[in-house]
This record gives sequence, structure tokens and C-alpha cells, in this order.
Amino acid sequence: MLVSRLVRSLLLFVLPACASLIVQPSGAKASDPLPLAALFWAQVQADWNDDGHNDAAVITAPGLNESDAALLIYMADPQGGPAHLDAERRDFLWGTRALFGQEPELALGEAGALEVSTKNSAIGRGRWFQTLVLERHATWKVVGYRYEHYDTLEPAEQGLCYLNLSAATRQRTEGPKLAPLAAIKPERIAALRPVALAKWQDGIGLRACGIIDD
Repeated sequence: MLVSRLVRSLLLFVLPACASLIVQPSGAKASDPLPLAALFWAQVQADWNDDGHNDAAVITAPGLNESDAALLIYMADPQGGPAHLDAERRDFLWGTRALFGQEPELALGEAGALEVSTKNSAIGRGRWFQTLVLERHATWKVVGYRYEHYDTLEPAEQGLCYLNLSAATRQRTEGPKLAPLAAIKPERIAALRPVALAKWQDGIGLRACGIIDD
């Protein structure tokens, strides 16, 4: 199988750097190589700076003294050199690869936007799904936010909210029968605006959706 130049760069230059952040399994020797799956939990590629070369976003396992996974975004070198780190948030994404239903994920949305998702669809009665929509302009910003939740024991206790931070609008529905987002008229929320990835906290979206009020 052919391996793209970007992937080769990631394996040759990113992997050693990430390896230093991962805690070795109990009893492992310092010289023991970490399996690739232990480092990279998810990856997606797209040309985010419009230079004709695929860039990459990856989710890596928590590092030393960290509880949550990291989001790293790399830009390809048009000259064929190693990809360079364009943005990062460490100890950022809740979830684990050890339990089905709690894996953080990456995907491409409309116009190549980067979608970063976390979820709990496995444990407890309160299940939820969260997606951040990121775009790169001068810097990476969160421009969209989606949150869906439901109670496994109370079918009426469910809700769906989508924030378009660029347009300063919110779509929200709750109750036993959720309307599709396309059928919900957006309401303008003047305070909404894109948030730099470096400053994003999930509480921003949860408060704007009315999920929490503290």
C-alpha cells in the first residue's frame, strides 16, 4: 500500500515526539516501542491552507500527568520536509479508546471544516454527544458547536442544540420527539462569536445551549 508523503512525515517526525508524552505500560522497559494505536487515537486529512498538500489533525492519548486526550493539527511542508505543528490543545478531549462508546473522533464537515467529537454513549443513564466545528483562518477557531443528550430511563428527557458561532445563531429542540435541525428556525444570539481554539472551553457551548447555567 502506498503511504502519502504527509503520513510518512507524521510517522517519522511526529510519532517520536508524541512518544515522549505517553506513559509506558506498567513493567515496560524504556526501550520498548509503543504501539501506534497507543499514540494515535484518530486522524483525518484535508488541505486546510489551500496549498495543494494534505494537512492532518490527530488525536493522541493523554500524556504524562494528563487526564484527557490531545488535539494536534499539522501542516504539510510543500517542499517535502516534515509536517509542522500548526495548533495544539493538550489535556483537551474527554474520552478513552479503552471503552466502546467513549472514543473521541475526527471527521470532515462542510467545506472541509474539522469536526472534533466526544461522547458518552455507553455508561450511565445520561448519554451525550458533542461536536466542535473548527475552521482555519489566521488561526484555528471554533465556529460551530453541536450537543445532543438523552436519558435512557426518561425518553422525554432529551435535547439537541446547534450553535453557529459565525452567524451568531442557535437552533434548539427538546422533548420526546426531537425536530430535525433543518426544521428549526435559527434564533439570533448576539453574544455568540467564533472562539479561538486555544481559549475554547466546553462550558461556553453548554451555557449558550442552556444545558448548564452556572
